[in-house]
Amino acid sequence: MKNRKLLKKHIQEFTKQFSINNDFNLYERTFAIREIRNILHIVCFDFPPSSMQCHVAIQPLYVPEAQLHFSFGNLLNYFGTQRTGVWGVEESKILSDIDEISNILERNVLPWFNEISSPKSLIDFINGDKFSTVKCTPFLRNLYLGFSYLYTKRFDLANENLINALNITSDFIGDYKMKNISLIEPLIKKVNEKEFSAIEHDLHNFVRFTRENCNLGQK
Repeated sequence: MKNRKLLKKHIQEFTKQFSINNDFNLYERTFAIREIRNILHIVCFDFPPSSMQCHVAIQPLYVPEAQLHFSFGNLLNYFGTQRTGVWGVEESKILSDIDEISNILERNVLPWFNEISSPKSLIDFINGDKFSTVKCTPFLRNLYLGFSYLYTKRFDLANENLINALNITSDFIGDYKMKNISLIEPLIKKVNEKEFSAIEHDLHNFVRFTRENCNLGQK
C-alpha cells in the first residue's frame, strides 16, 4: 500500500478502541496488553513492507523475561482459521480488513484469552487438545509448564518438566535455553531440597523482574 500512514492511523484507532472495549491497555500505539493473575494477553500489529500483520500471544510474567514476545501464540490469520494472504495491501479494503480482524479477535482470540486467565488454566491448555493452535517450541512448552507447576505448588510435576526442558537439544533454541539454565538448575535443586518458601520468593522476584524490564509498572 502506498499510503502507509493511513493504514497505521486506522490500526491505531482500532487498537485503541479494542483496548477500551476489552479492558486492555495500550503498551504502544498498535500493541495492546491485558494482565490477569500474572498472565499477559497480547495483541500486536506490525507493518512489514506493503502490508500489515497481527500477532496474538500469551506470556506468563513469572517466567523472567527482558522483553515481551510472541513465542506462545500465532499470527491472527492462522489462529482458529486459515486466512491466506496479508492485510492492508489495498487502500480501498482497509476498513473491510479491520472488520475481518475484529471478527477473528472476537470469535477466536478473546475466548482463548478468557480461557487462559491463571497459571492453572495455562497448564490445562498446554496439556489439552487445543495446544496445537499455537506455535511454541518444545523447550518453551516445558519451561512454561515447569514454572506454572511451581506457581501452583505442584512441585513433582514442575521438576519433571524443568528436567525435560534441560534435556531438549536444538540449535534453534540454544541461546534461549542457555539463558534459562542458570534459572532452571537452582529451581530443580530447591524442589529436591523442599525449599518451597524460597521458590515462592523466587517467583515473586521473577514477576517483578519481568515488570521492570518490560516497563509494565507495578501492581
